[in-house]
Amino acid sequence: MNNINLIVFDIGETLMEYKNMPNVWIDFYLDAFINVRQKLNLNLSDKDISLSVEKLKFYNPRVNYRETDYPSETIFNDVTAHWKCRFTVSDVIGAFFSSIKLTPYIYPETIEVLEKLKSENIKIAVLTDVPTGMPDELHKSYFKELLKYFDMYVSSVSCGYRKPNPKGLQDIAGYFSISADNMIFVGDEEKDIQTAKRFGCASVLIDRYNSNIDFGQNYTIKNLNELINIAQITQKNIEQQLFAYHVVTEKPMRIGQHIIFDENHHNGIWQRVNEKLDIVNDIYNHPEKYGNVELEHHTSVALRELALEKIRLNKYPNYPSRMACLYVSKTIEDAEKWFKYFVSINRPTFQIVKLKVNGNVFYGDAEKCFDGKLTERENLILAEMYWENKNFDKTSIVEILVDGDIEVIKIVNEV
Repeated sequence: MNNINLIVFDIGETLMEYKNMPNVWIDFYLDAFINVRQKLNLNLSDKDISLSVEKLKFYNPRVNYRETDYPSETIFNDVTAHWKCRFTVSDVIGAFFSSIKLTPYIYPETIEVLEKLKSENIKIAVLTDVPTGMPDELHKSYFKELLKYFDMYVSSVSCGYRKPNPKGLQDIAGYFSISADNMIFVGDEEKDIQTAKRFGCASVLIDRYNSNIDFGQNYTIKNLNELINIAQITQKNIEQQLFAYHVVTEKPMRIGQHIIFDENHHNGIWQRVNEKLDIVNDIYNHPEKYGNVELEHHTSVALRELALEKIRLNKYPNYPSRMACLYVSKTIEDAEKWFKYFVSINRPTFQIVKLKVNGNVFYGDAEKCFDGKLTERENLILAEMYWENKNFDKTSIVEILVDGDIEVIKIVNEV
C-alpha cells in the first residue's frame, strides 16, 4: 500500500453505536406510524397505516435490495400518498422518528484516535448509509460531537447511493484529489469491505466482538487504536503516487522520461482551444449567426473546454485541468482497449507505457463530456455536471486525468 493520506470511516458500529436500536428497523415501522397518528391527531385507519408500513418496507434495502438512495421527503411522500387527511410530510417525518429513543454511544477510543490522525495530517472522511427515510440532519445529530473531526461527510442521501456502491468513495477521492492507492476505508460490515473492493482502495474491518469473519478485508482490527498501527506502517517517507497506464499517440516515450503538467505546462488541447478564442467570443456575442450552422469540431471542443476550465477554477481548483493533464487508464486491460480502438480508427499509436504519477487525479465519466453549445450558460451547466460526477458507477466510461510530475517507468507494449 502507498502513503495513506485519507482514512474514510463508516459511522454505526465503527465510531459509535446506538443504544435501544431495534434489531430490525422494520419492526419499528408499525409503532412509529401509530405514533404519527396519535401525535398529529390524524384521521388514519389501521388499513391506512398497514399500507404505509408495507410501502416503507419496500424502500428498506434489507427487504428489497437497492443501491440508489432517496431523500426522506421523497420516501414519505410516497408512503403517505394514500392518506386523505391534511398533514405536512415534514411533520410526519418528525413524529415518525420521535417515537424511537435512540441513545448514541461514542466508543471510548474514537475521539482520541481521530485527534491522533489529525495530528499526523491524515484527512478524515465519513461514508455512511442513512436509515431508510431518516433525514440526513437528524442522522448527523446523533454524533454531532464527532463532526468537527471530519474533513468531509458523505451519506447515502447526499451522494445518492448506498454501499456497496462505490459512488461515495469516488466523490471523496475526487474532492481531495487522492487516488484509491492512498486511502483506506474502515467499517464493520461486509458491504463496507465490498465498497472498498469495488472502488479499489484498501479495507479495514473492525471486529469488536471477535467474530473472526473474513469478508476479504486487507486488515482486521478489534478497536480503533489498532488503526494507528496500520497508518504508521503505511505512512512511509514516500511521495503520494499513483501508478497508471497511458496509450502513446503523439510520439514514442522512453523509460525515465518525465512529463510535467501544471499551470505553466499544457497539453495539445490548450493550444487548439486558444486558437479558437475569437470565434468562441463571436458565438457568445452573436449566437443568432450560428443557429443553423454546424459547428466545426475544434470550435465545439473549445466551447466545451473553456466552460469546463471556468467551472474547475471556480469550484474544483485541486482537480487537474483538462488542458494541462495526461489521460491515463487504471489498469493495463483498460489501456489495451484504448490501444485497439485508436488503431481501429487509424490514429498513429506507438506504445502502452506504465507511469508513476506524483500529482492530482480526477476520475471522470467520459459520457458527460458534452458537445459545445451556443450559449455560455448552457455550457457551464453541463460543465458543472461533469465535475460534480454524480451518478458515477461501475457502468460509467471512466476517464482518468492526472497532472504534476509523471514518470515513464516501463514500456508495456510497443508497435
